[in-house]
Amino acid sequence: MAFISRLAALYRAATKPVNELYVLAEQGKITSISGQMLADVTLSITRDNRPGEQSFITARLDEKARAKFEGARALWWDAAAGKQRVVEVGSKPFKTLRQRFQNEAQARAVAEGEMRRGLREGLSLLIDCPGNPLLAAEGLLMLDDSWPLYMQGRWSIKSVTHSGAPATGYRSSITAEGLSV
Repeated sequence: MAFISRLAALYRAATKPVNELYVLAEQGKITSISGQMLADVTLSITRDNRPGEQSFITARLDEKARAKFEGARALWWDAAAGKQRVVEVGSKPFKTLRQRFQNEAQARAVAEGEMRRGLREGLSLLIDCPGNPLLAAEGLLMLDDSWPLYMQGRWSIKSVTHSGAPATGYRSSITAEGLSV
């Protein structure tokens, strides 16, 4: 399991135990691990969005304060030529990966994963809303025109926590990232 987790971290993949298998899947894809298409879950703000109401929705948008990059650069060793080579994906500014890879294909795959991660993790959205069993990690969240303009559109759900209490009822807490598809 530790080996699969390291592979997942290297290639920016999501991992999940399914029956007796441990499955790897690319983050932000619109298919479930079983291969079925995940439908967008649309979330709307009600007209009377007040604290204390069952339908009350709160949201917070965080922009990571670290340096932004739009591409990734990976190094690999060309044994035939006896040289270190460079693979660049995306556009400047590049994030240079520290690890040197064995071949061009591996370097390109890891660089593409790092570029996707950087683009997706630029924005993080935290939402607390009425419970919805269709919300699932790696699913897609669609914020309609009832939301502020800068929040509207598709988001990739990173995690969801469903909870229920007599005072608040069934609620879902969502962490989503900006989607770069």
